Amino acid sequence: MGGERIADLARRYWLEASVFLIANGFLVAVLGLNSRPVGLAAWTSKAAELAAFSLPQSNFYPIGPALLFFPFHILGLNAVWPLFFYFNIGLFLYAQICWRIENRFVGRMALLAILLNPYFFWLLKSSQDTVLQFALLTAALRCLIARRLVAYSLLAVLASVVRSTDIFVFAGLALLMYFQERRAIWALFPALYAIVIMFNFAQYGSVSPSLNGGYNVFLGQHPLYSVAHPRYDIDKFFEREGHGDPNALFGMPRTLANEKQLDEKYRSLGLSFIAENPQRFIYISAIKLENWLFNFEKVPNLSGDFYLSKDGKQVVVASLRSHGLAVDAAYIVYKIFYNLLFAVALFLAAMAPRYALRSPYLPLLLPMFFVAPVILLTFPDTRFKIVYEVLALPAILVFAAEAGARLKVRTDGTQV
Repeated sequence: MGGERIADLARRYWLEASVFLIANGFLVAVLGLNSRPVGLAAWTSKAAELAAFSLPQSNFYPIGPALLFFPFHILGLNAVWPLFFYFNIGLFLYAQICWRIENRFVGRMALLAILLNPYFFWLLKSSQDTVLQFALLTAALRCLIARRLVAYSLLAVLASVVRSTDIFVFAGLALLMYFQERRAIWALFPALYAIVIMFNFAQYGSVSPSLNGGYNVFLGQHPLYSVAHPRYDIDKFFEREGHGDPNALFGMPRTLANEKQLDEKYRSLGLSFIAENPQRFIYISAIKLENWLFNFEKVPNLSGDFYLSKDGKQVVVASLRSHGLAVDAAYIVYKIFYNLLFAVALFLAAMAPRYALRSPYLPLLLPMFFVAPVILLTFPDTRFKIVYEVLALPAILVFAAEAGARLKVRTDGTQV
């Protein structure tokens, strides 16, 4: 009897098991390629500060990753183990979301699609907080789809201290749920995220615990932004010859003591670029929005090292990088299908708003739209949207399948 039960489970969940094995194999591979896992080092150091009953003072990484790593730190485990733990938690909950899709074929395609995004695994080499954002966002949205609101609200707060921009995601979702259900409780949810904001202000002096928001505004509004991005790494483009150097710009070398002051100066300078040329801001914003929603920005291996010359008149090619046609082609093919289906899903939502608003999968599609104001003020980069893109895939496929079904009914009059 036990053997039959195991055989039945194997037949039912062979695809899920295969996805888990392949995804974990990818994770092992990318970790093997990276000898300096930056994110994991930050988890370890911040968890040690928490263990000493001290709030982390570093302003570069939010406190959320340290909180999630803390139980593993107490057990004396290496940071790689919680990385695998949260990665598989995210995968399990993502599989559950796909399993709930009524159209079984669409659900299976959504599950397989998580393996097709090269960036999702490439990012793990140097941005392991992506794993935590994926796990918490997936858990929160899974609870929202199931209408487990208490669990959703707690996960939303925790996710907001892992990636600060997700405050905008959950505030936007609260507003959407209020308009959908007209329940007063949804109007109270933003108060939970206000707690996160107040903590960041009290501890770090800014909405985000990372004091580089002003610098990102400076980069995103720079007069040469459209030359630099998305073709090249925008920070390297301006930093190589000191175009973003605080000493050259403000006569102040960067120190821990003046980090907040410099961030404010960068922000003011970035906003002054908007004031001096509003037309350029509109033009750049259109470019950013297109790149944010339908990007072919860069293949995962990047293009090389490019920077702005000291006189600001030339783009210098320091090095070129290529890992072969196969890697680039895989990414391009993936993006062609993704962008096409995404456009179809948006078209359906525009043409059938009642269907879209009633769909339980709509919240999966919206996070990248809710953070768009931050992106337009700073700059869109693939690493900022990759988790949102992965989570949007089930909704995109559901909406695209619905669009296809409606088109079939209109063209041949048959029932689907």
